Amino acid sequence: MDLIDFILNLAALLLWIDWRSGRAVARRSLRASISIANSVRPTERKRLRGWGSLGALLLLLFIRAFFYSALGTNTSWTPRIDLVAISIPWRTDISVRMITYSLISFGCALAVFYSWLLLFAVVNRSTTDEDLVHRFVLLQLGWINKLPSALKIFLPLIMSALAWVCISPLLQHWQMIPSPKSTLHLWEQAAVFFIAALLLWRWLLILLFAIHLLNLYVYLGTHPIWNYASQTASKLLTPLKWLRIGKVDLSPILGALIVFYLADRVIAPFVSNAFLRLPI
Repeated sequence: MDLIDFILNLAALLLWIDWRSGRAVARRSLRASISIANSVRPTERKRLRGWGSLGALLLLLFIRAFFYSALGTNTSWTPRIDLVAISIPWRTDISVRMITYSLISFGCALAVFYSWLLLFAVVNRSTTDEDLVHRFVLLQLGWINKLPSALKIFLPLIMSALAWVCISPLLQHWQMIPSPKSTLHLWEQAAVFFIAALLLWRWLLILLFAIHLLNLYVYLGTHPIWNYASQTASKLLTPLKWLRIGKVDLSPILGALIVFYLADRVIAPFVSNAFLRLPI
């Protein structure tokens, strides 16, 4: 069931991407319109085209909630949302909780996706719009890309902390988590989630370094995504450029090992222990 939940989150994310792409196309068409008489109808069709994806996305999120609710009463499956600091189980016999779970689960997937896009945007800020993959990144980010680079890189961390502050009262009301001892305690928890959000980039970095390593010695094809991923990894690995000796480059291997060690041996244990020891 966890695999099915992952696949459905991926399908929902693709619908979100399609909706965002449709809106971007509609805005460009609207700006390019010369006269009302020859542009109103085509523009309206393009503006409405993306809304079907949004409708399908909302329908998917609500239908799967009732599917989980019906399935959970007949099986021993308990859906969980793992936030590193805490893993939250959800009762499947209460429909409103399953709807909330479906929305929050997709929200977590969306947060991972946008954190990856923001990292790409910051690392490749000097890349032109002629790069197809970078153009996709900018299209999905929209107005967020206009923010300063320093704010963009910290945005996933800030939003993770604020999301916990917003959602925790509902979880406390449903007695799914203990209530904080004070307002300060709640913000201390938010600070822990601020640090936990660093793990959003863990698997992306390891994947980028692996692609870069393969691309150095194996021909992966002409698809622009391989070149974009390799260029991104190369920029991230600049502090380890001393490991590049001629045609031999060990920086992707060491980079992946550093990321794995920091994520699984430093950040994740610190987050779990700090959350349990609060309030300070």
